[in-house]
Amino acid sequence: MFPFFGADALHGDLADLAFIIALVGGITAVMAAAIAFVQMDLKKVLAYSTMSQLAYIFTGLGCAMYLANTLYWHEYLPDGVKNPDYYDNHYIVIVAFGAALFHLFNHAMAKGMLFMASGSVIHEVHHAHHHLHHHDDHGEDHHDDHHDDHFDAQSMENMGGLASKMPITATAMLVGSASIMGLPLIGGFWSKEGIIANAWRVAQDDPRFLLPAMCVLIGAGMTGFYMSRMWLKTFAGKPNNEVAAHVGPTNTWIKTPLFILTFVSLSSILFAGMGFTHWAPDEGYAFMSEKSLVDGIIYELGHAFANEVPYFFIITYIAIALGAVAGPGLALALYGGQLEEGESAKPWMMPVIRLNAWVKARFNFDNSAFANSTLAVALQNRLYIDHYYDMAMLKIVAGFSTKAAETDADVIDGTIKTIESGSQSLSTVVRSLTTGSARDYILMVSVGMLAIFMLVWGVA
Repeated sequence: MFPFFGADALHGDLADLAFIIALVGGITAVMAAAIAFVQMDLKKVLAYSTMSQLAYIFTGLGCAMYLANTLYWHEYLPDGVKNPDYYDNHYIVIVAFGAALFHLFNHAMAKGMLFMASGSVIHEVHHAHHHLHHHDDHGEDHHDDHHDDHFDAQSMENMGGLASKMPITATAMLVGSASIMGLPLIGGFWSKEGIIANAWRVAQDDPRFLLPAMCVLIGAGMTGFYMSRMWLKTFAGKPNNEVAAHVGPTNTWIKTPLFILTFVSLSSILFAGMGFTHWAPDEGYAFMSEKSLVDGIIYELGHAFANEVPYFFIITYIAIALGAVAGPGLALALYGGQLEEGESAKPWMMPVIRLNAWVKARFNFDNSAFANSTLAVALQNRLYIDHYYDMAMLKIVAGFSTKAAETDADVIDGTIKTIESGSQSLSTVVRSLTTGSARDYILMVSVGMLAIFMLVWGVA
C-alpha cells in the first residue's frame, strides 16, 4: 500500500488517516507496556511486549505514511517539473518507512528467541517440579506445600537464580531483552530510535503527532523496565523455592536456534551499516549501494550518537536515558539481587548481576503501595478491556440475539404458522366438497351450467 499512500493524486488527503494509525500505535505501545509491568506469567510478559513492539511498528508506519503523503518525494512534480527537493525528501520518506520495516525484522529475531528461551525455562521448571513431586533421590514421595497440582511452571514467582543453571538460555534472554528495550548498539536500538526520531520529525510539522511521539518516547523507558524486570526475576537473585533450586541446564536441541538468533540480534549493526532502511523499502537500493560496510557503520554511529541536528541529538539521548538507564535502573533497584552463595553465572552476565546487587543494596525501596494500588489491579485485569468487552457482548449481542430469537419464534414463525394453519383449514373445506362420486360431480356440473345460463339470460 505504500506507493498508494505516496500517490500524487492523493497528496495531502491521507494525513488524517496517517495520524489515526500513529495515534493507535502510540497508545497501544504504552498500554501494552503498562500491562506487562504486573504480569507474573513469563510468556504473558513477552505477549504484551509483542503488542507494544508491533504498536511501535505501526506508529512508524503512520509517520512514514504522513511523510509520503505530504512531501513531494518523487523525482518529478505533478506538473512535470523536476523536483528540487527530490533527494532530501526521498531519503526522509524511505528511511522513515525503512525504520518500521527494520524494527519488524529486529523484533522478529529477538522475540522469536525470547519465546523459545521462555519455553526452555518453563520446560525445565516443569521438569524440576515433576521430579521433586514424584520422588526424591531415595525414591520417596514428596508432598511439600509447593508441590501440588496447581503449581505454575510459567510463573516467575517459581523461578529466580537461573542464570547459573541455564547459562545459554539466560544469555539469549539477556541479549533479546537488550534488543527489545533498545540498548545502544544491540538489535532494536537502530530501528526503535529511527521510529522515535521520525515521530518527532512529523510532530514538528503537525502538532497532533506530539501525542504518539510522546507515547513512543515514554514507551522506551517502560520497555526498559518490564524487560529488565522479567530477566531479573527469572535469572538473578536467589531461587524462590526448591523447584527453582533444582532446575537443570537447557536441553540440547534448543541451543542451536537460540545461538543463531542471538548472533543475528548482536549483528544488527551490520544490517544498519548495509543500509537496511534503504534497500528494504525501496527496490532502487541494494546492499551497501551508497557506501562500504565500514563507512555505513561509521555513518550510522555518527548519525545515532552525534547527530548534527540538535533537535534529533536531544531526542536520541532522551530515548537512551529512558530506555537504557531509567527503566532498567528502576528494575535493578526492585528485583533480582546476588545469586545464591556458591553459584556463579557466565562472565558476560556477572557484571549485570553485580550491578543489580549493588543498585538493589543502595536504592531498594518498598513498592508495595503501587503493587496493591487500584492501578496495579486494573493492569492485572488488562485495564478491564476484556471485562467490558465480554460484558458488552453478553448484554448487547447476547441480548439482541435473545430478542431476535423471540421475534423469529413469535412473529416470523407465527405468521408462517398462521398462514399454514389457514391454508390447511381451507383445504379441509375444499376437500370436504370432493366426495369421489360421479353422480355428485355430474350434479355440480349441471347446477353450474344452469347458474351460468341464468346469469347470461339475466344480463341479456
